[in-house]
Amino acid sequence: MASQVFYNSPSSATSVTPASFLNFNGDAADPASITAVLIDPTGVITNYTWTGGSGVGAITKVSTGNYTLTVDGLNTAGLYTYTWVGTGNNVQQVTPGTFRLVSLSDVGTGLQYWYCGLEELKSRMGWNLSDKTYHSYDYEAQAAIQAVTNWIDDYCGRHFWQIHETRTYAPLEGVWELGIDDLVSTPSVVSATQVNLDYDGDGVYEVPWTLNSNYQLKLGSPGNWNDNYNINSGGGVPRPYRQLQVLTSQPGAIATGGGYLPFVWPYTNMNRVEITGTWGWNTIPPNVSQAALILATDLFKMKDAPWGITGGAEGGAMKVSANPIVVELLRKYINVKRKVGI
Repeated sequence: MASQVFYNSPSSATSVTPASFLNFNGDAADPASITAVLIDPTGVITNYTWTGGSGVGAITKVSTGNYTLTVDGLNTAGLYTYTWVGTGNNVQQVTPGTFRLVSLSDVGTGLQYWYCGLEELKSRMGWNLSDKTYHSYDYEAQAAIQAVTNWIDDYCGRHFWQIHETRTYAPLEGVWELGIDDLVSTPSVVSATQVNLDYDGDGVYEVPWTLNSNYQLKLGSPGNWNDNYNINSGGGVPRPYRQLQVLTSQPGAIATGGGYLPFVWPYTNMNRVEITGTWGWNTIPPNVSQAALILATDLFKMKDAPWGITGGAEGGAMKVSANPIVVELLRKYINVKRKVGI
């Protein structure tokens, strides 16, 4: 029986795998007492007891010996464990099990952060989407996509999905250039970016800077003087900003609030630059999406290739190996600042 896919939405209900109780003779029987113990990924325990009721949050009798439990309000993504316990009326049975909730919002695991969709993967594998049989593999397929997305982020040393948040940086390499994470370069998005500085190291970013007045944004890393300004010149895929360069607020001015990044000294907060903006790439590059589809397909099919061996009697055994095209697809998107030996 294939696993179901559940999501950590408090508005949706999750069905705990049904329990079937047998008496000492092996026949279906109703225990005198039935409980279900549910433990969430943080260790919180919730007990459910059969009281003859039905509906969400109550153990429901389907037929003799067969019971189900549907719960709602689960908002913690991760692996849940449950244990059915039935005693009395010649029944003494403990049945454990697990199910997983997939996050819809956490960074690196939410669906909106994945580099290919479930339907795209099914299409690549040639599944008939109208055939309900294939829906029984939704969990395995989405787990493959999730794992591949996280692997690509690690392999490239960056993420391509977008997230709006505040990040801080330590200007340790100089007072006029600062390397930053990938910052979406779409003009309408960049206009909402906020930069604030902490000059005295007390953790309060009290000095706001204005784009193109106090600073400008560049595509390259500090020290890269070429191809820093044209976001669409990198092979047709818009590139993000990766560098903040200081401008003087007034001609010849070198004072707090313009002209230089904060100096950093020991025993103070070193992350003196605060940037609130949308991080990631303007769009997920086609190379990344294709690499994700290739890897997710391979990873999904590995469930039928124990020990990395696939094939049968007719074609003989064949060892599964890495796909070299994936390396070439992702090579130009590796962040060498965070990757060593690539």
